[in-house]
Amino acid sequence: MKTRMFNMFISHNYLTELRHLDSPFTWCNNQQGGARISAKLDRILANNKWLSDVPTYHVKHLTRSQSDHTPILIDYNFEKPEGRRPFRFENTWIQEQACRESVRRIWRSQSNGNPLQGLSHKFSNLRKDLLRNCSRNSMGWESKIKKLEEQLSRLETKECTQGLEGMETGKIRSMYNQYHALLRQNTTMWAQRSRLKWLQNGDNNSRFFHQTTRRHRANNKINQIKTELNITIEDPKGIEEEFITFYSKLWQDQ
Repeated sequence: MKTRMFNMFISHNYLTELRHLDSPFTWCNNQQGGARISAKLDRILANNKWLSDVPTYHVKHLTRSQSDHTPILIDYNFEKPEGRRPFRFENTWIQEQACRESVRRIWRSQSNGNPLQGLSHKFSNLRKDLLRNCSRNSMGWESKIKKLEEQLSRLETKECTQGLEGMETGKIRSMYNQYHALLRQNTTMWAQRSRLKWLQNGDNNSRFFHQTTRRHRANNKINQIKTELNITIEDPKGIEEEFITFYSKLWQDQ
């Protein structure tokens, strides 16, 4: 009963367990031989606000000496590490006429030389073109939605109290269409980022999307790694260099 209530508390508050690289167990009964039992009883949980505010953290299991429980230390930093963001295609770009034109124009362009190099060149040009022409359209949707809601609220109030003039009737109809289009695009964007495949265009729960997205980002974030020599690296630059060294050596060996 207590375990079920605790799991419900974690679920209802959108808590995420912070990962670590040390021993998976945090408790031991300190017995010998077959009577020795180890279990994971202690962990660190964080809510979405903390995960959003703290870009970098490290969780360490310290040495268990005078207790049967392992002390857990968390070291965190509010400064965001510098680094290049990977390119990701936004599903909302499909709904943009300018973005469809970019794909059509670049894909139909002719390239000379090796076909594989030509394909790579097209992908590179398309990425730059989409970032230049389409990524700006994906910014500030929620503020645009809020602004439209305020304008529609004023027109709806006027319609109920004074009535609308001829041009205002057409205007409010156009604004409704724009409003629903923005809701659709905003839902599509957050559904993609939160990796929820079951959402429909009519769903609109931004808070839920944000929380799910932050949990995914927290789970995917690499804050520390262990090398082949069992050395723990926590510095973002050092982690990047270790990845480059590892895969460069891997390809050279092959």
